[in-house]
Amino acid sequence: MSSLIPKEIPKEISPSGVEHLNLRLQGGGCPSGTVPIRRTTKEDLIRWKSFSNSSGNINQYIPGETHVAGYQLKEPNGRYHGASADLTVHTPRLLTSNQYSGALMWVEGGLDYIEYGWHVNPKLYGDNKTHIFGHWTADDSLKSGCFNQLCNGFVQVSKSLALGQILTVRPITEGHMPVVPMYLYQNTYSKNWIIAIGEGKMFEAIGYWPPELFNTIKDFAPLVGWRGEVYVPQGELASKMGTGRFPQHDNVGGQYQSVASFSAVRFYNETYIGVAPYDPSLEYIVDETKYYDIVDFPYIDDEWRHTFFYGGPGQDIDGPPVENIYND
Repeated sequence: MSSLIPKEIPKEISPSGVEHLNLRLQGGGCPSGTVPIRRTTKEDLIRWKSFSNSSGNINQYIPGETHVAGYQLKEPNGRYHGASADLTVHTPRLLTSNQYSGALMWVEGGLDYIEYGWHVNPKLYGDNKTHIFGHWTADDSLKSGCFNQLCNGFVQVSKSLALGQILTVRPITEGHMPVVPMYLYQNTYSKNWIIAIGEGKMFEAIGYWPPELFNTIKDFAPLVGWRGEVYVPQGELASKMGTGRFPQHDNVGGQYQSVASFSAVRFYNETYIGVAPYDPSLEYIVDETKYYDIVDFPYIDDEWRHTFFYGGPGQDIDGPPVENIYND
């Protein structure tokens, strides 16, 4: 496992709900020498085909369909080896089952793309719960790539965690939002793109995508980012992002328990060290500011550090804010 851990793993933002992660497989995991692989059913394949046909290319923002609120690092001659953050976890209410809503980090270069995070995606899973997910492509989703393990490419490592699992998290303090540290980073030697979750003794690599799958991001990625995302088919009203609340530019304390966030935000630089992004290099990407927004706080305190608050109601202005953040 040591070879899968980045040189610097961001410290916990608090003694938060990391130890309250409920991600282990029933029965305590897989037998020695085996790893969990989610059984793909006929219904899964039908849902996946329908979803891929309707959603278009995953790393293209389709006007009027895919709404985003995020920041990205895209410097001239940038050589990035990943991104990490502590993500608050939510179960956004969707106005229709054709939509999805979530939060993620990604690396990108040319037509190569990897993303990792959580989302509510009824077309992909057949439910309205929050799932861990990953997605990759090497040709802008024309012929290669898929979500989770619906195609060859992703190499499973963990015996107890798998992409597509329902993400159930409890905060340690009542009334606080649950937080999950998530990592997408490149191994120094193998160049594998690894995804991991948790922290300290709870840190665990789920698996990786080998560099041979890609063309541009074999050795590094020229772009990394963090964003909230809502997919809305044309003709439908847009669902909530995050908690459904807009971030505020001048009231940090009032957002801790009410607005979705990426905290302890870091990218992995050309020496594979995790560092906080710096303002001049961050590019603001929000396509519909009347529906969603994201606000950058370069430093809050030693716990939250560099934080993005993000989200918004979309067009679901009459619906209640997102309170059901657990998959009970």
